[in-house]
Amino acid sequence: MKKTFWALLWSSFMQVNGPIVSGLSIFSSFLFWIFLPTKSVSLVYVVIIGWTAAIVILTLGQATYKSFKDSEIELPRIIDSKRDRKTGNIVCVLEPSILFSQGIMVSFYYADGNFEVHIGIGQVILIQRDGKIQVLLNIPTQGYEEILEGFGNNNESIKRKIYIKPTMNIDMLVKGERNG
Repeated sequence: MKKTFWALLWSSFMQVNGPIVSGLSIFSSFLFWIFLPTKSVSLVYVVIIGWTAAIVILTLGQATYKSFKDSEIELPRIIDSKRDRKTGNIVCVLEPSILFSQGIMVSFYYADGNFEVHIGIGQVILIQRDGKIQVLLNIPTQGYEEILEGFGNNNESIKRKIYIKPTMNIDMLVKGERNG
């Protein structure tokens, strides 16, 4: 869900208990005004300004932190996988992600303990209307046939350990184009 700047500020204001702190500042200001009305530097104004500044600083700090956390982008999860009937290659569907575009080359990795093992190369063949991404694994790495077989059969435990990472536009590789 995309938020506007004002919606982000409002949610941050609520998260730092802005209404409660505002109420306390107004209440304490009235207490100072009632019990200490003869002070030369009006403590009422100091308290009001101090609490207001604290609320503003906390709200902006929370908004900055939340904006930073919301901007982190993760690799999309594999929703489904199967073998193509004609070629026998593995085709899978990923969650929507801004990291992928149609025609880019991707690498497939399998999480094996603390290591990620390269198990193949493929390409994004289609970005669906709902944003889901269809990926084709066209060049499997030798020696990982058991993992690839489970992946092609939509095995959930294997799918959870496979990560697909974008690399480069496939046209650049085929045509030999270089950027700069």
